Amino acid sequence: MTPSEERDEALKLSRGLTASPANLLRVGRAVGEEAARRAFSQWELRTRAKTKFGRAEEMFFTREALEQSTHEAVAAYHASLFPAGADVIDITAGIGGDALALAARGPTRAVEMDEERLECLLRNATALGLAVDAVLGDGATALEAAENAYVFADPARRVAGRRTLDLAEFSPDPRRLAELGKRQRRLVMKLSPMLNDRDLESLGACVRFVSFGGECREALVFAGSDAPTGWEAVHLESGEMLTKPARETAVQMAEEPGEFLYEVDPAAIRAGLIGEVCAPIKAEPLADSNGYATSNQTCQSVWLTGYRVLGSCSSDAKQLKASLSKLGAGKLVLKQRHAGLDLEKMRRQFERGTGRPVTLAFYKNRKSIRCALLEAL
Repeated sequence: MTPSEERDEALKLSRGLTASPANLLRVGRAVGEEAARRAFSQWELRTRAKTKFGRAEEMFFTREALEQSTHEAVAAYHASLFPAGADVIDITAGIGGDALALAARGPTRAVEMDEERLECLLRNATALGLAVDAVLGDGATALEAAENAYVFADPARRVAGRRTLDLAEFSPDPRRLAELGKRQRRLVMKLSPMLNDRDLESLGACVRFVSFGGECREALVFAGSDAPTGWEAVHLESGEMLTKPARETAVQMAEEPGEFLYEVDPAAIRAGLIGEVCAPIKAEPLADSNGYATSNQTCQSVWLTGYRVLGSCSSDAKQLKASLSKLGAGKLVLKQRHAGLDLEKMRRQFERGTGRPVTLAFYKNRKSIRCALLEAL
């Protein structure tokens, strides 16, 4: 058998087996030790990949590439940013998280500089019945050769296994991609939402923060002749968009919670659009929390998670214990916005085995730390 055939046979023989020494030995005797080790490792990665890919058991992964790969729902959104049927180049294709979604939309060329990842991409496309024109090469060089094209890029932001926010350490450098993107029809670049505003704004005409699964997953930067403009947030599950107006919405700040407290979606917070979320539903940002809002009425919004306020107090242990005792609190869920507290230590200190579930939301109000005691709506 060829090495490729040995690996495929090892996958068949190891399916459903634990990676025990006995099973490794049994499969290794049939196809070789290296193929057996790779197969058991691949099944482990496929199990982990189920959180991102619906057909993970048919796909191929490397450990680092799986960690970096885009959830298929987010990748489908990326693909929707380009016209159906238009040619698109994915210049940082990896194992194909985005390239496969693009290929489901229309003609896709994928560029990847790592041979093992390229092999995974090609096998994944075959497994899913998709056509991808995948080549080994440097993404920035491919973009340099392109003109008036539709392009997707997801620069690597790890150095020696650690995440970095230094643009100079990204690969390829987003600043170079942004400059080359000016010649393109549309460049969509996926970046960390933790990058500072100045860096993000320097790279393109539009910055869009993506909310998915209750998290701010990424910042998308758009460049090119038909790129949108503005500072935005998108809620992927609903498709709702927020856009920063020319003049920011002025809202009153609340010192204490009213009848209801709301957690603002992280993408709306990162985009600086808390005021735009609060104003239409007559909610007010809560003190210096930068993420909690309050109102005396229930509010329906995909950008808000709501709680009924049971009371409030300082974060002083004695006051907090008395407030929890009065409510008959048992299991606790603890949250904070810029409070700097050790929540796990506090949970162990105050949680009881029986009693009503209570959520504690700590927040900063000037120099003091306050706590809102809540129940979910």
